[in-house]
Amino acid sequence: MIHIALIDGHKFTQECFISAAFSMQPLIALTPFSSVGDFAGSSMQSVDLVAYVHHDPTSVGLEDITAILRLIPPQRLIVISHSLFAENDPFLHQFETRLAAVIQARSSSLQKTLSTFFMVHYRSQSASYPKYDPLMTQKYSLPKQKSNSSVTGMFDLTTRERMVLDHIRQGQSNREIAEILNMSISTVKSHVHNIIVKTGTTSRIQIALLAERHVT
Repeated sequence: MIHIALIDGHKFTQECFISAAFSMQPLIALTPFSSVGDFAGSSMQSVDLVAYVHHDPTSVGLEDITAILRLIPPQRLIVISHSLFAENDPFLHQFETRLAAVIQARSSSLQKTLSTFFMVHYRSQSASYPKYDPLMTQKYSLPKQKSNSSVTGMFDLTTRERMVLDHIRQGQSNREIAEILNMSISTVKSHVHNIIVKTGTTSRIQIALLAERHVT
Protein backbone atom coordinates (compact mmCIF):
# COMPACT_ATOMS: atom_id res chain seq x y z
CA MET A 1 0.00 0.00 0.00
CA ILE A 2 1.25 3.48 -0.91
CA HIS A 3 0.17 6.17 1.56
CA ILE A 4 -0.11 9.62 -0.01
CA ALA A 5 -1.08 12.97 1.50
CA LEU A 6 -3.13 14.90 -1.08
CA ILE A 7 -3.02 18.68 -0.57
CA ASP A 8 -5.77 20.18 -2.71
CA GLY A 9 -7.93 23.22 -1.96
CA HIS A 10 -10.70 22.07 -4.33
CA LYS A 11 -13.07 19.54 -2.75
CA PHE A 12 -14.25 18.27 -6.14
CA THR A 13 -10.80 17.28 -7.37
CA GLN A 14 -10.05 15.76 -3.96
CA GLU A 15 -13.10 13.53 -4.35
CA CYS A 16 -12.20 12.66 -7.94
CA PHE A 17 -8.70 11.58 -6.92
CA ILE A 18 -9.98 9.50 -4.01
CA SER A 19 -12.71 7.83 -6.08
CA ALA A 20 -10.30 7.15 -8.94
CA ALA A 21 -7.72 5.62 -6.61
CA PHE A 22 -10.38 3.42 -5.03
CA SER A 23 -11.69 2.13 -8.36
CA MET A 24 -8.51 2.08 -10.49
CA GLN A 25 -5.56 1.71 -8.14
CA PRO A 26 -6.70 0.23 -4.79
CA LEU A 27 -3.08 -0.01 -3.60
CA ILE A 28 -3.03 3.79 -3.27
CA ALA A 29 -4.39 5.28 -0.04
CA LEU A 30 -5.02 9.02 -0.28
CA THR A 31 -5.52 11.26 2.75
CA PRO A 32 -6.87 14.70 1.71
CA PHE A 33 -5.84 18.06 3.15
CA SER A 34 -7.33 21.38 2.11
CA SER A 35 -4.14 23.39 2.65
CA VAL A 36 -0.44 23.15 3.45
CA GLY A 37 -1.26 24.41 6.95
CA ASP A 38 -3.67 21.51 7.54
CA PHE A 39 -0.99 19.05 6.44
CA ALA A 40 1.66 20.72 8.59
CA GLY A 41 -0.57 20.46 11.66
CA SER A 42 -1.27 16.76 11.12
CA SER A 43 0.66 13.62 12.00
CA MET A 44 0.88 12.57 8.34
CA GLN A 45 4.38 13.83 7.56
CA SER A 46 5.76 10.28 7.45
CA VAL A 47 3.65 9.31 4.43
CA ASP A 48 5.29 7.74 1.37
CA LEU A 49 4.53 10.73 -0.87
CA VAL A 50 2.89 14.13 -0.80
CA ALA A 51 0.86 15.26 -3.83
CA TYR A 52 0.29 19.03 -3.99
CA VAL A 53 -2.35 20.25 -6.46
CA HIS A 54 -1.88 23.87 -7.56
CA HIS A 55 -4.88 25.27 -9.45
CA ASP A 56 -3.88 28.90 -10.00
CA PRO A 57 -2.70 29.28 -13.64
CA THR A 58 -1.11 32.66 -12.88
CA SER A 59 1.47 31.43 -10.34
CA VAL A 60 3.61 28.40 -9.55
CA GLY A 61 2.75 28.09 -5.85
CA LEU A 62 6.31 28.82 -4.78
CA GLU A 63 5.48 29.58 -1.13
CA ASP A 64 3.40 26.43 -0.64
CA ILE A 65 5.95 24.21 -2.36
CA THR A 66 8.79 25.66 -0.28
CA ALA A 67 6.78 25.14 2.91
CA ILE A 68 6.02 21.51 2.07
CA LEU A 69 9.68 20.79 1.28
CA ARG A 70 10.60 21.96 4.77
CA LEU A 71 8.34 19.27 6.22
CA ILE A 72 9.29 16.17 4.23
CA PRO A 73 12.46 14.48 2.90
CA PRO A 74 13.67 15.26 -0.66
CA GLN A 75 12.11 13.40 -3.59
CA ARG A 76 8.82 12.87 -1.74
CA LEU A 77 6.81 15.76 -3.23
CA ILE A 78 4.82 15.51 -6.47
CA VAL A 79 3.49 18.82 -7.78
CA ILE A 80 0.33 18.71 -9.93
CA SER A 81 0.15 22.10 -11.57
CA HIS A 82 -2.01 24.01 -14.04
CA SER A 83 0.76 26.55 -14.65
CA LEU A 84 4.11 24.72 -14.81
CA PHE A 85 5.26 23.88 -18.31
CA ALA A 86 8.54 23.15 -20.03
CA GLU A 87 9.29 26.85 -20.46
CA ASN A 88 9.38 27.22 -16.67
CA ASP A 89 12.87 25.70 -16.64
CA PRO A 90 14.32 28.11 -14.03
CA PHE A 91 11.68 27.06 -11.52
CA LEU A 92 11.99 23.36 -12.31
CA HIS A 93 15.78 23.44 -12.15
CA GLN A 94 15.63 25.24 -8.82
CA PHE A 95 13.79 22.30 -7.27
CA GLU A 96 14.81 19.38 -9.47
CA THR A 97 16.89 17.67 -6.76
CA ARG A 98 14.08 18.02 -4.21
CA LEU A 99 10.89 17.29 -6.17
CA ALA A 100 9.93 13.75 -7.15
CA ALA A 101 7.93 14.85 -10.22
CA VAL A 102 5.92 17.69 -11.73
CA ILE A 103 2.67 16.75 -13.47
CA GLN A 104 1.07 19.09 -15.99
CA ALA A 105 -2.58 18.98 -14.95
CA ARG A 106 -4.00 20.17 -18.26
CA SER A 107 -2.38 17.35 -20.24
CA SER A 108 -2.51 14.49 -17.71
CA SER A 109 -5.45 12.27 -16.87
CA LEU A 110 -6.29 10.83 -13.47
CA GLN A 111 -4.96 7.46 -14.62
CA LYS A 112 -1.62 8.94 -15.68
CA THR A 113 -1.37 10.82 -12.43
CA LEU A 114 -2.03 7.70 -10.35
CA SER A 115 0.50 5.84 -12.48
CA THR A 116 3.08 8.50 -11.70
CA PHE A 117 2.47 7.99 -7.99
CA PHE A 118 3.37 4.32 -8.50
CA MET A 119 6.43 5.11 -10.59
CA VAL A 120 7.79 7.67 -8.13
CA HIS A 121 7.26 5.42 -5.13
CA TYR A 122 8.88 2.31 -6.60
CA ARG A 123 11.59 4.29 -8.36
CA SER A 124 12.81 5.44 -4.94
CA GLN A 125 13.34 1.79 -4.02
CA SER A 126 15.17 0.79 -7.19
CA ALA A 127 18.19 2.35 -8.88
CA SER A 128 16.94 1.03 -12.22
CA TYR A 129 14.30 3.75 -12.51
CA PRO A 130 15.28 7.09 -14.06
CA LYS A 131 15.93 10.10 -11.86
CA TYR A 132 13.79 13.23 -11.68
CA ASP A 133 11.85 14.00 -14.83
CA PRO A 134 9.40 16.93 -14.64
CA LEU A 135 7.38 15.53 -17.52
CA MET A 136 7.45 11.88 -16.49
CA THR A 137 3.68 11.38 -16.81
CA GLN A 138 4.05 11.75 -20.57
CA LYS A 139 6.49 8.82 -20.65
CA TYR A 140 5.21 6.26 -18.13
CA SER A 141 1.80 4.78 -17.44
CA LEU A 142 0.38 1.59 -16.01
CA PRO A 143 -1.87 -0.64 -18.11
CA LYS A 144 -5.20 1.06 -18.67
CA GLN A 145 -8.60 -0.56 -18.73
CA LYS A 146 -9.38 -1.47 -22.31
CA SER A 147 -12.54 -0.46 -24.08
CA ASN A 148 -13.76 -1.10 -27.60
CA SER A 149 -15.11 2.41 -27.95
CA SER A 150 -14.67 5.81 -26.38
CA VAL A 151 -17.16 7.31 -23.98
CA THR A 152 -18.19 9.85 -26.59
CA GLY A 153 -19.03 7.14 -29.12
CA MET A 154 -21.00 5.10 -26.61
CA PHE A 155 -23.40 7.80 -25.52
CA ASP A 156 -24.01 9.92 -28.63
CA LEU A 157 -22.79 13.16 -27.09
CA THR A 158 -22.76 16.36 -29.11
CA THR A 159 -19.48 18.12 -29.88
CA ARG A 160 -20.07 20.68 -27.13
CA GLU A 161 -21.01 17.97 -24.64
CA ARG A 162 -17.79 16.13 -25.45
CA MET A 163 -15.82 19.29 -24.80
CA VAL A 164 -17.58 19.84 -21.48
CA LEU A 165 -17.05 16.18 -20.58
CA ASP A 166 -13.32 16.46 -21.16
CA HIS A 167 -13.08 19.45 -18.83
CA ILE A 168 -15.16 17.66 -16.18
CA ARG A 169 -12.68 14.79 -16.45
CA GLN A 170 -9.90 17.27 -15.67
CA GLY A 171 -11.70 18.34 -12.49
CA GLN A 172 -12.75 21.81 -13.61
CA SER A 173 -15.81 23.58 -12.21
CA ASN A 174 -18.77 24.87 -14.24
CA ARG A 175 -17.44 28.42 -13.91
CA GLU A 176 -13.97 27.39 -15.17
CA ILE A 177 -15.48 25.44 -18.07
CA ALA A 178 -17.69 28.40 -18.99
CA GLU A 179 -14.65 30.71 -19.13
CA ILE A 180 -12.54 28.27 -21.15
CA LEU A 181 -15.27 27.43 -23.68
CA ASN A 182 -16.75 30.94 -23.76
CA MET A 183 -20.17 29.76 -22.59
CA SER A 184 -22.58 30.98 -19.95
CA ILE A 185 -22.66 29.00 -16.72
CA SER A 186 -26.30 28.07 -17.39
CA THR A 187 -25.29 26.59 -20.77
CA VAL A 188 -22.56 24.53 -19.12
CA LYS A 189 -25.06 23.31 -16.52
CA SER A 190 -27.41 22.30 -19.32
CA HIS A 191 -24.63 20.32 -21.03
CA VAL A 192 -23.73 18.65 -17.74
CA HIS A 193 -27.38 17.66 -17.24
CA ASN A 194 -27.52 16.20 -20.75
CA ILE A 195 -24.31 14.25 -20.16
CA ILE A 196 -25.71 12.81 -16.92
CA VAL A 197 -28.93 11.74 -18.67
CA LYS A 198 -27.13 10.18 -21.66
CA THR A 199 -24.52 8.34 -19.61
CA GLY A 200 -26.85 7.19 -16.85
CA THR A 201 -24.65 8.69 -14.16
CA THR A 202 -25.82 10.61 -11.10
CA SER A 203 -22.97 13.03 -10.27
CA ARG A 204 -20.00 14.92 -11.69
CA ILE A 205 -17.61 12.50 -9.99
CA GLN A 206 -19.27 9.55 -11.71
CA ILE A 207 -19.03 11.44 -15.02
CA ALA A 208 -15.32 12.11 -14.47
CA LEU A 209 -14.58 8.48 -13.58
CA LEU A 210 -16.62 7.14 -16.50
CA ALA A 211 -14.80 9.42 -18.93
CA GLU A 212 -11.46 8.43 -17.40
CA ARG A 213 -12.13 4.74 -17.93
CA HIS A 214 -13.11 5.16 -21.57
CA VAL A 215 -10.88 7.99 -22.75
CA THR A 216 -8.86 6.99 -25.83
